[in-house]
Amino acid sequence: MAGDRSSSDNFGNSVAISGDYAIVGALQGKLDAGGQNSISSAGCSYIFMRNGNSWSQQQKLVASDRGANDYFGYAVALSGDYAIVGAYLEDQDASGGNTLAEAGSAYIFVRSGTSWTEEQKIVAGDRTASDNFGISVAISGDYALVGASLQDNDANGGGQQTNAGAAYVFTRSGTSWTQQQKLVASDRAADDRFGISVGISGIYAVVGANQEDQDADGNATLSSTGSAYLYARSGTVWTQLQKIVASDRGANDNFANAIAISGDHVLVGAALEDEDASGGNNLLSAGSAYVFETTPTKTWTGAVSSDFNTAGNWSPSGVPTSTDNVIIPSGTSNPPDLSNASITVSDFNQYAGQTLSLGSGNINITGSFTNSGSISGTGKVVLNGTAAQTISGTGTVENLELNNSAGATIGTSDSLKVTGLLSLTSGTLTTNDRLVLKSTSATSTAMVGPVSGAITGNVTHERYLSAPTGGQATQRAWRLIGTPLTGTSNNSIYYNWQNNGTSGATSSTGIEMWHPSGGTGILTGGGAGSIRKYIAASNTYQNITNTTTEPLFDGTTNYPFLVFVSGPYGSGNITSGGAATVAKGFGSLITGTQNYNYGSLAAGKLQLVANPYACPIDFEQVFTNSGTLNLAPKFWVLDPNLNEVGGYVLVQRTGANTYTTVPASGTAQNQYIQNGQAFFIQSDAAATTTLSIEENDKVTSAAQTA
Repeated sequence: MAGDRSSSDNFGNSVAISGDYAIVGALQGKLDAGGQNSISSAGCSYIFMRNGNSWSQQQKLVASDRGANDYFGYAVALSGDYAIVGAYLEDQDASGGNTLAEAGSAYIFVRSGTSWTEEQKIVAGDRTASDNFGISVAISGDYALVGASLQDNDANGGGQQTNAGAAYVFTRSGTSWTQQQKLVASDRAADDRFGISVGISGIYAVVGANQEDQDADGNATLSSTGSAYLYARSGTVWTQLQKIVASDRGANDNFANAIAISGDHVLVGAALEDEDASGGNNLLSAGSAYVFETTPTKTWTGAVSSDFNTAGNWSPSGVPTSTDNVIIPSGTSNPPDLSNASITVSDFNQYAGQTLSLGSGNINITGSFTNSGSISGTGKVVLNGTAAQTISGTGTVENLELNNSAGATIGTSDSLKVTGLLSLTSGTLTTNDRLVLKSTSATSTAMVGPVSGAITGNVTHERYLSAPTGGQATQRAWRLIGTPLTGTSNNSIYYNWQNNGTSGATSSTGIEMWHPSGGTGILTGGGAGSIRKYIAASNTYQNITNTTTEPLFDGTTNYPFLVFVSGPYGSGNITSGGAATVAKGFGSLITGTQNYNYGSLAAGKLQLVANPYACPIDFEQVFTNSGTLNLAPKFWVLDPNLNEVGGYVLVQRTGANTYTTVPASGTAQNQYIQNGQAFFIQSDAAATTTLSIEENDKVTSAAQTA
């Protein structure tokens, strides 16, 4: 107990211990270190030292600028020869001026022999009134962490969210402590109280937000259930690794009202939780505590080179192993290069602005995948954990494979952009409408390979439409195109290829469309309609004059169209002008075998079909499928690079995997039908004609063309 104990001191409201020393707070202590100068609720703390089995008071600590109702001692922490004491209702800055009511402060003390002296008063660099800086404190070696649970602004001083909360990291150099970084939650929201509790140990820090509502994926809202956030330090940068929630989280649990961390273990209190360890025996606000174990983390520094497999490029030193989390921050002097090797890691987190080159190597990820940078190479990112995996961030990845029977889910606030090949080998990819299949050039359109897993949720499909240069100056041409999607909502041509009315002139997206007499969604102009559909019964094209009601696809089928592509939607390229553009569609990705039954047709009858897949398909495979009957061994497409405004190409099968084209030169068309391309087929006899297109007809190695 305190040597000068008195009524209402609240001695013991906070405690900490390190080695042979303990510190105890008394937030309403009134007297100074000499037992004089009474100031109401100024607060104090007491240092105790162990000698054998006996503990004795060594010193009473008070603030050098103590004032009434500061609550010095509300939070305390110890590490070696250093102590930190929070005074969350203190008003002045470090110099004793600039009064801001209840902005809060903390005081760092250092021991020399048997004496503890105040080394520095610290305050937040962006302090404001009622922040409650100092409501929680922690210290480990040369680092201190201070919570400010009622702070409103983000790490850059903007993004105001009332009482969202923050925490501040300070680092020591000699006898000086300076703010290194302000921490906020990645999913911060008003009244979360982030910073109500803090802990720090080595390169890890943890911050509690006991009024936060969402689970680790930002879903399943439960009022004031609480959460905690784990950070790791690399050099001078602290990065959020994980959001931690209780496995049996419930409303008003107050999870993370208290936190402690030591090495790889985190202890989190939930003072208002009701159930026992088995989830039963409900006792109102009985309280619980949860122990979590952190995974070792390797952070890329690039200090030596770009070689991913050089130990000196990582902090702490050593090439990541399958049990390590990996962080690749931005701003490193050397971006990482896997150098054609393959590696397995647990969680993976790459920051915006950073690039990772895989070469021909694979990076296998068994935990969460977070990428806001760029990952490229002929190798791939493989998600092959045993539990369900999460995908976060807003970056791009060239090649991605899901090979996890438990599946993977893209976060609702994230965006997965694939530029190369998406492979769904095992498990279900849940897109939450956040998957984008990118197309950046005529030879670079993202593909989805043969699907043996599954995909659920909508997808944004892109198809780059080049400005043809094959002997013409207009850069405008007719094309037969479709999009490999289905759906009954937002499925019109207008919503998709015309950007739902938003000009794509600046972003080079969408397709300009017109008709001499205009129409709904169609501009007035030109000598002929620029978008048409094929009517098989009369073997004619029919102009479309209402793109707001004409479906690009429905719940089962993607439709083919003849489109004169002159440039982006809103470009005004009607009678002249031409430019490349990207046509976008948004819907459910078509997977599985697609069967088309045209009934009994006369020999030579034509049908127009859109490639159903987000991948080139091989006509050889389609023609020889058991479900394809009475089909002539040929097909027709439009090549935009022929003639002045495009020309038809006949692709004739003359033998197994042997094809000729008419014209014989000037076209890149071959037996492979491109992603987003439509094509004519012909019945071979007066009989029932069927067409079967199967997943194994996909050819991911086929050269992509315009």
